[in-house]
Amino acid sequence: MEMFFWTTINHQEVDFIIGTELAIEIKSTDRITKKHLKGLKLLKEEDICKNYCIVSLDNTINELEGYKIYYWQDFLQLLWSDQII
Repeated sequence: MEMFFWTTINHQEVDFIIGTELAIEIKSTDRITKKHLKGLKLLKEEDICKNYCIVSLDNTINELEGYKIYYWQDFLQLLWSDQII
C-alpha cells in the first residue's frame, strides 16, 4: 500500500495517507479540539480516503465530529494487530 502526505496551497496538511484506506493527522497535544480537524476536513472534501483519524496524546475522547481520535499507544496497538487497516 502506498503512503504519502497531503497539503494545500494554503499550507493545510494531513501527515499520512495510506492508500485510499486511511488519513492520519498526528498532533502532539493532550487536548484535541475542533481546530485540529481542519486538514482532515479539507481532505475529506476531496473524497480520497475511506477513514480519517487523529493520533495524539489525548486519551479522553475517541471521536469528534465523526472523526476517530486515538491515543497514540492505542493506535499503535490496533495498527500492529491489523485492526486499523
